[in-house]
Amino acid sequence: MSLPPACSATSTSKLSDSVYELYNPGVESVLDVVFFHGLQSSHTSVPHLSTWISSGSHKEVWPQTWIPQEFPGARILSVEYDASISTSPTHGRLDLYLTAESLMHNLIFAKVGQHPWRPVILVGHSYGGLVIKQLCVQAHFSESLHRSDKQIARFLNSVTGIFFYGTPHHGSSSFFTPNGTKLKDASPLLDYVKLLCADAGRLHEYFDALRVNYKWSIAGVGESRPTTFILDAESQNAVAVSREMIVVEASARYGDFTVEPEDHISLCQPKSRTSNTYIRLTSFLQRLQSNKENRRIPDNLQTVPKMAMSLHSHLLVEDIVSKNDCANSRYIVTSRNRDILNSLDSCVFDVKFLNPKSSTKLFMSYAFPYPTEPRPSLKEWVRKIVKKCDGLPLTLEVIGTYLKTKVSDSIWIQCFQALDEAENVVSLDEKLWAKLRVSYDRLGSQEKNMFLDAASFFSNSTWNLREAKACWRVLYGKEDLRWQTLVDLSLVYNVKEENSIQMHAQLRSLGIRLASGWGTGGRCRTWTPKNVPSEFNSSNYNERIAEGQFYSNDPGSSSTGMATHIEEVIALRHERSMLLDPRDIGQMKKLQYLDSDELMLNEVGGKLPKNVTLLRLSGDVNNLHDLVDRGLARSLAVLDLTGVDLHPTCFPTTVTCFPTTVSDFQNLEVMKLTFCHFEGLPEAFGQLPRLRHLTFSWCERLRSLPEAFGGLSRLQSLELDGCLTLKALSEGFGNLHQLQTLKINGSDISELPESFGNLSQLQTLTIYGSDISKLPESFGNLSQLKTLTISGSDISKLPESFGNLSQLKTLTISGSDFPKLPESFGNLSQLQSLEIYDSPISELPESFGNLSQLQSLEIRDSPNLRTA
Repeated sequence: MSLPPACSATSTSKLSDSVYELYNPGVESVLDVVFFHGLQSSHTSVPHLSTWISSGSHKEVWPQTWIPQEFPGARILSVEYDASISTSPTHGRLDLYLTAESLMHNLIFAKVGQHPWRPVILVGHSYGGLVIKQLCVQAHFSESLHRSDKQIARFLNSVTGIFFYGTPHHGSSSFFTPNGTKLKDASPLLDYVKLLCADAGRLHEYFDALRVNYKWSIAGVGESRPTTFILDAESQNAVAVSREMIVVEASARYGDFTVEPEDHISLCQPKSRTSNTYIRLTSFLQRLQSNKENRRIPDNLQTVPKMAMSLHSHLLVEDIVSKNDCANSRYIVTSRNRDILNSLDSCVFDVKFLNPKSSTKLFMSYAFPYPTEPRPSLKEWVRKIVKKCDGLPLTLEVIGTYLKTKVSDSIWIQCFQALDEAENVVSLDEKLWAKLRVSYDRLGSQEKNMFLDAASFFSNSTWNLREAKACWRVLYGKEDLRWQTLVDLSLVYNVKEENSIQMHAQLRSLGIRLASGWGTGGRCRTWTPKNVPSEFNSSNYNERIAEGQFYSNDPGSSSTGMATHIEEVIALRHERSMLLDPRDIGQMKKLQYLDSDELMLNEVGGKLPKNVTLLRLSGDVNNLHDLVDRGLARSLAVLDLTGVDLHPTCFPTTVTCFPTTVSDFQNLEVMKLTFCHFEGLPEAFGQLPRLRHLTFSWCERLRSLPEAFGGLSRLQSLELDGCLTLKALSEGFGNLHQLQTLKINGSDISELPESFGNLSQLQTLTIYGSDISKLPESFGNLSQLKTLTISGSDISKLPESFGNLSQLKTLTISGSDFPKLPESFGNLSQLQSLEIYDSPISELPESFGNLSQLQSLEIRDSPNLRTA
């Protein structure tokens, strides 16, 4: 395929490894527009520029020159990443996951999506559109639900719209494979894209769910003309020329969409500002800029012919049906509720299940991964079980995974019998849940509890896997092994411990139903604002207790069916709307998880049961003593006292000191304290034997850490954020031999202790906005330090031992006072990325040329700098 040549020199500013600034308005921008390029036939081009060259007589990078004239307040950015379809030692080897992971960090570093009122619009061509979708999905799954990483959450909430140029949302059989022609030196990336296109539906499903959740606007254009390919074939010096439709309309159509008389390349290379492919984008930008709060229905909904939309809300369906002038539009409405579809007075099509051949193939891929084959005695049971799965992909996956290691015929027979019993269920959803439950029923009791906890409490919450495991260690034991069992059975997704728990929506629904007593007549173990009993009214508390009343979370169930007593509640996610009296919470004798940013601790206090392992509340000191005095501390694994406003009229009684018996929190692994008013910590604080993750956020009166703080032998991460009066770290700080991550953001600390160099496991260090004036000579002993950020500090000199940081790979220096780098700087043998900006540094040392691994160097806003 003939792609544009490398772009001539163009004035751009590189903001990070992958992000280039094409235009800056010179004042605070009101809009960020970010462009993502597609696949490239040559890795010698400059794709972040060449992709967007106009095709008229005057060649120019049109996002850089045209858009600023229409949107002078917008900042225009373009990103670059490995998208070469031919391989080389440095190109054509990355996959979409790694690309998205790298881009997210680079975009955040470039301050994209970090301003509360500056919207972000993403524009992607072809594969670049898939990069955008993976970027958003990955960010959501990985970080957006984790409250501690607010930057990614801000990014996702700042995105208001995405515009796609010829993106294969549903795959493309000819995507860069014209007539079966093969590229010479075809890269692994090309094969990856082929697989991606084959599985594009799943990525699109995830992304579209996010679109609904974040209310993103979607628009795009597609090609109607074939694209000319000029490719090297496998034969020597042979050239294959063909004309192919790269992305057909059915795959590219999404949101507010039109087809244009262009090919796949010219689609994003308008001839002039009157070209429709350009006007469509600028109209989209104008609409979003004028209405930052996205409307659920685009302005031009009535005028776009044959517009296809996937509607996930009954209310949205009603909005569209109520339009009187939509006769020329076509809508595709998907729902599992046939009544909604029948109400539209339109043709209803049933989505077909997998046929027997496809069902068997999918089942075998899980039960007997290649090259294993079933024994002859099992082949008939394979056929019978596949048939009982009714062509449902999720059931085939879960049942196949469960039977993967089962060699006994009797287990296969029992599984078939259980599936057969599920046939008696009439409701489609309940039939699916009954079949998925076959795998759940064969779990051990502790694994069952973990699955129910994950589905009904931890999933889709602010809690991450690490915090869940801390609780499960106390409650069930062997938490790593039991969790891996759930992963191996495809009941949950395999995620990193710092990420939130994720699982298939139907499996989560199954877990929620089981936790509500579905099919068992058992207890309702989890109360949330969505399923708290409707009869529950705190005004009749005394009558309810006197009568020993039971409550049902299912309005359609009888009191003898799925009813449960308040004493059976295990997990409570509380909001004010639930009308729970503190005395009600005190009656939850089996409560293990209490998550509430509405209750003050003094409203609950000593009434909490002793087996609570996770507690998130606001509170005051007296009742923190009560937690210890009543023995609750011995089971508590996660304690989060957050959400208290600094304004004294809102919460005048925040935590002002710690009890000296704090060491009784023997199982505490995670502690987060925000807006607390204590000035110091007791020496006993250093006797928390299991504490691994500690956060002090905006504890403005905290002046010091005790000498015994170094006794936290298992501490892995420490965040000191906004502790403005913290004056020093004790010498005992260097005894934190397991500390891997340290962030000091805004403090009164003037210097680090000499023992700081004893932090032998420290990998990531951030010093931002502090009064630290110098680093100790022992700083060079941080043998595992990989990432260092020094920003806005008073450090006047780097120690000569700085060059001993043998594992340092990424270094960022900004807004600091030291005028030069030490001569030993050239000894940083592993340094790959160096950024220096807003610095008085006047020269680079002679040894600078010894940085043999340096791949990225950015120096800006440093007017005094000159080379030695």
